[in-house]
Amino acid sequence: MGGGRSGTTLLDIILGNSNQAFSLGEILKFLELEGVPHNSQEGDEVWSFYQPIYQQLRNSTDLEGLSKIANEFEYHSNYLNVLFWLKSAKKKKLYANYVNKVFDILFEASKAEILIDSSKYPARAMALSKVLKHEIAFVYIQRDPVKVIESFGKKNLEQPSKSTFSAFIYYVFVNLGCQLSLRILKTRHSTIQIKYEDLVQSPSEVIELISNKLQIDADELITKLQRDEAIQVGKLFEGNRIRLKQEITIKRSVSSNEGRSLKQFIVRLLTKWIY
Repeated sequence: MGGGRSGTTLLDIILGNSNQAFSLGEILKFLELEGVPHNSQEGDEVWSFYQPIYQQLRNSTDLEGLSKIANEFEYHSNYLNVLFWLKSAKKKKLYANYVNKVFDILFEASKAEILIDSSKYPARAMALSKVLKHEIAFVYIQRDPVKVIESFGKKNLEQPSKSTFSAFIYYVFVNLGCQLSLRILKTRHSTIQIKYEDLVQSPSEVIELISNKLQIDADELITKLQRDEAIQVGKLFEGNRIRLKQEITIKRSVSSNEGRSLKQFIVRLLTKWIY
């Protein structure tokens, strides 16, 4: 879980390099995009993995209207409805059948014991916790609000940019939803909260914490991170643009600048006051 621009794709990629794990990226858009992620072309590695999965799902499931129903369970605007489980019994059944079917197919296709899903929305996390038959654990990653807002200010990226005000409102409410969800989820599932800055500065230490908490075999991955070796990106469906690379190395230098501008000071002050 986490807000946009908070490092969820990076964490997904890193965890996907642990033993018996497979990185999915943001799989919540699978139906909406009909199994074809952005920047993927027919015949390439990502297309060739996900398109047969979509065809298998389409052949075994009535997909008419299912994308809209899935959105009703997973997007921010429906968080309270999911939190209090106010959806109709029919929609709950349709949604449960869909997510269980798609994850069954993904497990079979990937041959992995662990699937990493960086869809990140707190509403989706709550919905999956109620219907998914597979064991599920949650990692909540939070990033410095100033850096998130600065990232949202960048233009000409796949993800739409936001003004300072709208990015701040988005950050506050999404992270409040994540924190509330984590408190609820930890009573029935394994959960852990980390900071993006810690992940980048000390990746091996953070991954060791996650692996110990969630019982993931990550010894080889931790050794790679300690040696600053490159890690494979894998076949991410959607996410940050780094998913388009073949491999990445973790840059450990993160600016420790607390921000001396008035705007940065106000953002940090308001964030701390609200929380």
